[in-house]
Amino acid sequence: MRRARCVRCHGPGLALLVVLIGVTLVGYGVLLALHQPLAQFEDLVPLVFHQPAAVDSSSSPRSRRLPSVALGVAAQSLCAGRLVAYGREFARLTDAVVERRLCRSQRRGGEPIDAVINQPESLEYYRVDQGCFRLACTSSKLDYAFAGAGNHLNSWMHSLQLTSDEADVDVRPRFTIAVTRYEYANLYHTMTDWYNAFLLVCFFNETSDSTDILFVDSHPRGALDPVWRRLFRRTVRLSELSSDRPTSFRRLVWGWLGYNSLMTIYQSSPTPPLIEEFRAFFLAGYSLPTRSTAAERPNCAAMRLSVLFIWRRDYVAHPRNPRGTVSRKIANEDELVSRVSSVLPQARVRGVQIDLYTMDEQLRLIVDADILIGEHGQAVCFVCVNSFSLFFSDPLEDQLCQKLLD
Repeated sequence: MRRARCVRCHGPGLALLVVLIGVTLVGYGVLLALHQPLAQFEDLVPLVFHQPAAVDSSSSPRSRRLPSVALGVAAQSLCAGRLVAYGREFARLTDAVVERRLCRSQRRGGEPIDAVINQPESLEYYRVDQGCFRLACTSSKLDYAFAGAGNHLNSWMHSLQLTSDEADVDVRPRFTIAVTRYEYANLYHTMTDWYNAFLLVCFFNETSDSTDILFVDSHPRGALDPVWRRLFRRTVRLSELSSDRPTSFRRLVWGWLGYNSLMTIYQSSPTPPLIEEFRAFFLAGYSLPTRSTAAERPNCAAMRLSVLFIWRRDYVAHPRNPRGTVSRKIANEDELVSRVSSVLPQARVRGVQIDLYTMDEQLRLIVDADILIGEHGQAVCFVCVNSFSLFFSDPLEDQLCQKLLD
């Protein structure tokens, strides 16, 4: 229960620093979304330096073999094994063909946001006509449904045309995960997409360096897009496939719907599978350590706690908010920093508008923080990659320091 868990970044909030500061911040529903007063802190700290299972670091982060995971999903084999569906959540297809001309969108995707301001969101998704996906199969019809009435995988299945073997095609031999992103500008929802792709790489015993990501959407360029290329081999948009002839994928996975992610649905369970390994994988993509900064400090005298506030301010993240208006802002930022600094005089206390930094810079700020404080908002999902993030009331530096070192 001690370590921060990425259960739901926009779930129930916590009262932050109520006694100390006299105002209420609403934070990420960390530690299973339970209130954790300082009186319960003793139960949270004893294992603070326990490290997650190590991922092999003998080779480059993206080429190393990741841990395997069973996931406990029932497999159903169709088309003589050319399509295997798992737990109504994802599927693996062998020699699947994408006919680009039958996958329709009014946008190519990847445009600068200022070039598509106020465009309807409907323009950022594909309509898949019959034959958009094709698969060599002797069956006349496939009877299978994925979880959720709005699951786009059902549309993909309905568009799947069963044919004989394809001849004149562009062949892509690498393991590829097809992903439709629904909230590409939101850190939490994109985190679920990254986590889903990571689980699929582990499930199919691949490496991230052998994995391509196929975006089956036409969103404009987003600030989180480059992260995909740090975690996996490459990304390709559906619009980049040839329209002159079909493209055959030797190993294609129809990826998990982000809203169905195990990161999302684990509200009362211990932790989502491989969540600590995912954290290590994510940080390794940026060559960042996974150890707590506090673990490197030998004693309280040398231990200078780092307290980081994440401020919410206006910024443009997608075309339908051209002014970048952000709600739930803190009006007395300077007062909060001043009050915390006065109560924790030895601590390093700072506040940042984190979207102004690159992802590399953001992660370095987060990893360096011993105490991460923010209100309800997507940026607080960074507790997913911080080894020791707490939201609590009435902090006492001496107690905290001693318990970190016990």
